[in-house]
Amino acid sequence: MVSQAKNNNEVLMVEIIKTSGYIERKITEVLKEFEITPIHYNILRILKGAHPTPLSAGEIKERMLFPNPDVTRLIDRMIKRNIVERNICEKNRRKMDILITKDGIELLKKIYPKLEKATNQFFKNEINENNAKALTKKLEKIRNSI
Repeated sequence: MVSQAKNNNEVLMVEIIKTSGYIERKITEVLKEFEITPIHYNILRILKGAHPTPLSAGEIKERMLFPNPDVTRLIDRMIKRNIVERNICEKNRRKMDILITKDGIELLKKIYPKLEKATNQFFKNEINENNAKALTKKLEKIRNSI
């Protein structure tokens, strides 16, 4: 016989996975308009957060929501769109510095309002600020315990 606690935890896990998939689909819909993927968006957000400090491909990979082994190829595509740039590191010529460009920052400025509009209702009517903070802490605890 399965204990009720184990069953409830299993149901919770399934609900988290379903919710994550729903959110990801909504985000993907918005990003299609801008011809970028959620992974590209994640890289842009990481680089914007570090701006004006450049990051290496390895540093970007460490910060990604879903680490991708082929970060270099993803960055190459972004360079072709002029939303990021890659330069040789002045201190270590074997390392490449990656920066978000002005075009990349402008692209994020266009994406943010549409993304906020598409995703704002996810929590707004169901979870107040205090509950959102508490739930965020609980989810972090879950991730850290895995």
